[in-house]
Amino acid sequence: MDSKDVTLLFRHDTIVDCLPVTNQYKPVTDNKRNANLYAWQAAKPAYTKSILIALIFMDISIVGVVLAAVSAMIVGSIWYSPGTFLPSWMKMVGANDEHMKKTFPKAMGLLIVAALLTAYVLAHFMVYTAAATGITGVMGGLETAFWIWLGIALTTVVAGSALDPRDSKLMYLYAGNRLVTLLVMGLILGLFMK
Repeated sequence: MDSKDVTLLFRHDTIVDCLPVTNQYKPVTDNKRNANLYAWQAAKPAYTKSILIALIFMDISIVGVVLAAVSAMIVGSIWYSPGTFLPSWMKMVGANDEHMKKTFPKAMGLLIVAALLTAYVLAHFMVYTAAATGITGVMGGLETAFWIWLGIALTTVVAGSALDPRDSKLMYLYAGNRLVTLLVMGLILGLFMK
């Protein structure tokens, strides 16, 4: 193999790996992410996995993930505050003040872990979206968050509520909360995407 048959993949001004390239896999765009995507397709499977893992972790900001998780907690505390939907929610689920005081500490721990996990997974999906479409930043975050809400969060809420004997308004309350939460998380992650 000649040196002219090898291309260097550059990511953030760093050589990631050297791969043999044939005319069959020439990038169709000047977009660096799409060029990397085509190079992954041309690579041997071992190269593909190592490059994909390296590029994913290079694009995820841990600060962005933490701030997105914090934003989920803020959205939730506003969404379910006494001035907004808390009284309606408590009535629909049959909760009272005593029950809330008893379960609140455990619920908060679970919600923090869920928010961190959601933010981290959303950041991964944003990297995949950017590689496939070239859309990055805030618009990439908002678009990815919307599609995740529509295809995963909304369908999960609807499926879980389909046979629920409680008020159907509960489904709209949960779906609305997930939409706002994911959009705010996507916006923050988009601002911090490397």
